[in-house]
Amino acid sequence: MILDSEGPGQALGIGHLPFTTKAFLAQGPVAFQQSTVTEEELDGYQIWQQDQGGYFAS
Repeated sequence: MILDSEGPGQALGIGHLPFTTKAFLAQGPVAFQQSTVTEEELDGYQIWQQDQGGYFAS
């Protein structure tokens, strides 16, 4: 997760969120911004994809 690491106005992102869909939706998520994902930000997803979901697939 990146929380304003370089000062005001910088990116806020979540690098990893291992929730089931049910658990995630139970938190009442609200979309507040849409942005483009860079290749660098996809590292964790690509590892997960190569491992076919690994621990979080069950």
